[in-house]
Amino acid sequence: MKVAPLAEVLPRIPQQMYLANAFLTVLLAKTYSLKWVEIGFSLRKGGHSSVSWRRFVPLGWRVCREFWHAKRLIKYRDC
Repeated sequence: MKVAPLAEVLPRIPQQMYLANAFLTVLLAKTYSLKWVEIGFSLRKGGHSSVSWRRFVPLGWRVCREFWHAKRLIKYRDC
């Protein structure tokens, strides 16, 4: 990843955003041409997810709200 594009979009990400990495991808995709590379993941052999089912729904709502607000930020800043 080139430093200049990253330095341009990083200040536009709200500091408290839960899925900042996903929003970074959205900003970069709207601003620059991205080259996607196929990667594979092996199945989980042990451990458990960091998000329990009890927390899944509230986090889902939080992420939806954040992306709704972020969509408005992108629209008004003419990405």
